[in-house]
Amino acid sequence: MKKAELELNPASLPAGTRVGPWQAIDWGGQGAYGTVYRAVRTGSSPSGPVALKLAHYPEDGRFAREAALLARIRHPNVPNLLDAGHWNHPSGAAYPYLAMEWVDGLSLYTWARTHLPSSRQVFRVLAQVARALEATHAVGGVHRDVKGGNVRIRSTDGRAVLLDFGSGNYTDAEPLTRESLPPGTRPYRSPEAWAFGLRHAQHPAAHYAAQPSDDVFALGVSAYRLVTGQYPPSAIPGDKGASVWEPAGAGPPPPLTLNPRVETQLNVLILRMLSVDPQARGGAGELAVLLERAAKSTGSGMDEPLFPGEAPLRPAPVSAKALSRRHSARQNIRKKALLWKWLCWLASPALGLFLSIQGAPEPPHSVNEVPVLVQSETPDAGLEDGGTAALAHTALTDEPAWRTLPSPPRRGLGLDIPKTPFPGQQRPPCTASYEVEIRGGCWTQLAQMAPCKDSYEWKGRCYIPSAPAPREPTSDKP
Repeated sequence: MKKAELELNPASLPAGTRVGPWQAIDWGGQGAYGTVYRAVRTGSSPSGPVALKLAHYPEDGRFAREAALLARIRHPNVPNLLDAGHWNHPSGAAYPYLAMEWVDGLSLYTWARTHLPSSRQVFRVLAQVARALEATHAVGGVHRDVKGGNVRIRSTDGRAVLLDFGSGNYTDAEPLTRESLPPGTRPYRSPEAWAFGLRHAQHPAAHYAAQPSDDVFALGVSAYRLVTGQYPPSAIPGDKGASVWEPAGAGPPPPLTLNPRVETQLNVLILRMLSVDPQARGGAGELAVLLERAAKSTGSGMDEPLFPGEAPLRPAPVSAKALSRRHSARQNIRKKALLWKWLCWLASPALGLFLSIQGAPEPPHSVNEVPVLVQSETPDAGLEDGGTAALAHTALTDEPAWRTLPSPPRRGLGLDIPKTPFPGQQRPPCTASYEVEIRGGCWTQLAQMAPCKDSYEWKGRCYIPSAPAPREPTSDKP
């Protein structure tokens, strides 16, 4: 067997590689646990492309669960599952894959920036996402990562499609997460989930069971940001403004106070989805009916742009080489962060408490759920939405350039602290007692002394970069 065949990396397959009955023709994006390729079926008449999602690690249990959930859902606002199987690597290892309908279009917030929608158009889009959630909840499933980056507006018919069920779960599914909180994106977590994480941070056997009401809350956060350009106040206990989410809290400021062009019914329904009481939010199907009914109304201002007078923001041209370089650097940071947080959890009980509340991921080789992150239609669009993006993204506008993507991080390497902080690393002031300021960045000191393994060395001690503040940016326009 040729050496090149043995070195095939599932995260960077050459164009033309066959995976089951599919042939990869372009690179769609990569995350911590899977890579998405644009692919076509082999040995048959030409057909449309599919989103081929290939695991980075053999026998990854996330893929079987995602396939089982998608197989239960047949809905026009959810991508169809076309195939699921294993790709047999020349070494003998079997890597799971999924093939799904390819959805060509823009993510929700990018669509809003480029199309400047009215309240009526927003009603229609939110109703379609609510219908997708209704279908998911009807089969005992929960999405667990509803957000703007996982909603795609299809370019052919303007239909909203809910993507990336990699964090999803369903009744009686085998648990894959050891943390108290399931996977998700922080600004979209419900206040009841955060409260559970705080109460059970020191109880490793306690696991929050996500409910349909969590998905509805996340849809409300997406809608709030869509029409105001801001996230509602953080629901993370202890954060500024988090008191509005307490059981007797008033909830977030009405969207109308931030954008007076928001139609009154839209304002009311968004606040309902963001109710402090989960029961008051209503089911996804009930909300879909109300949103659809509102979209047909003739209220004043229904067809006025929510952000009039603003020039549409269209993606600036980016060369394939530059896009590849930025993406690879971002993935390096993201992958190392998985290992750093795990090591920090082991090294310090106090910091372990903090990370368990934050929903820290498991080490790369454990069987844990982490949303699949893939390339957005603009270089930074995914980072604007909590660092994750949708599964089936539109093809890059540049000439395809096959990339050498980073392999999973190797352990056992002590590194010198870089001269400048990493992108996204916490900057001074370093407020936590375990943090130290070094070369313009905040670093968490570990218990071990040099020589350091899987961490950075500074003056005989070992450190890992401190995570950024949990509050997500709120100044982006939708």
